[in-house]
Amino acid sequence: MIRQLILLFIIIVNPACVFYGNDFTYLPVFRAQEGGSEFDVRVGANVAQTIRRNFEWNPSFETVARRSAALTARLSGCKVGWVIGDPSVQVLGLSCGGAPPAKKPNLWRRAAFSCDRYEYRHGQDELICNG
Repeated sequence: MIRQLILLFIIIVNPACVFYGNDFTYLPVFRAQEGGSEFDVRVGANVAQTIRRNFEWNPSFETVARRSAALTARLSGCKVGWVIGDPSVQVLGLSCGGAPPAKKPNLWRRAAFSCDRYEYRHGQDELICNG
């Protein structure tokens, strides 16, 4: 009886681990570099995903998010409205052609960070991050 319950548990739980939904799976991947970091970039209609590919010892999220936002803006031709994620994987909201960026998803994990981008006419853009 215990073996059947364990087998049933494995059959039910295993698909939940394997079939994780990812909105970026079928988008083409662009590999590019920005500020010494190498990223895989997937760009959708009004949202993008970047994955940092190179090794850096203990990078801050703000540094990686700034590089990711600059690279995504350059590749997509859109403005980046917000960045969420961690130093390895970031999701970015894009504002293309004057349209508002996608709605920022609620963070359900405390390990993730969120940054909003504020542009200045003179000097570098600024990221305001919460974590």
